[in-house]
Amino acid sequence: KLTKLQINSCIKNYINNCNEYYLSAMLSRKDLFELWILFFCAFPMKCLAVDYRYFVAGGACAAYSHGITTPIDVIKTKMQANPKEFNKGLIDAASKIVKQDGPRVLLGGLGPTVFGYGVEGAAKFGIYEILKTVFAKYIDDQSLAFILASTAAGAAAAVILCPAESVRIKVVTDTNYSNESFISGLAKIIKEDGFF
Repeated sequence: KLTKLQINSCIKNYINNCNEYYLSAMLSRKDLFELWILFFCAFPMKCLAVDYRYFVAGGACAAYSHGITTPIDVIKTKMQANPKEFNKGLIDAASKIVKQDGPRVLLGGLGPTVFGYGVEGAAKFGIYEILKTVFAKYIDDQSLAFILASTAAGAAAAVILCPAESVRIKVVTDTNYSNESFISGLAKIIKEDGFF
């Protein structure tokens, strides 16, 4: 039976040397097999014990916080899309937008925003909580492990958010998309522009 110290030593040496022959010279076949079973089966299950509260809390908070700021986001997006027309600040742009299109336009893209940021927040916070445990097992510096976990989680969440953000921008800036839902808008974008 391998001890925890032997397992940690083997994993660190394997990572440092990136050489499987190092392990096979150090351990018998039976020990090597046991190490691989622990590494690929038992270890991930222990490390990746998922607490869904982080996913739920992250998703709910991100969906709510971005959902309530949708009117500001609509104004900002319209200002960026048409800087010559909306060049006198946020208040002036808001009044022009409401006069032109009515107050309901300020909720344009609410569906994609709530859905997209809900999934993004769930992924970001949930993945971070999983990865910080995994990285802390391999990296002695806890700060570095947490920074790497947050970077990886943020990158994954950003990729997940991109389709919803594309739909939101189209709904706000393109009149051909103004009545589209998230699903129909995404399908229309893929049909017109392709998947990538």
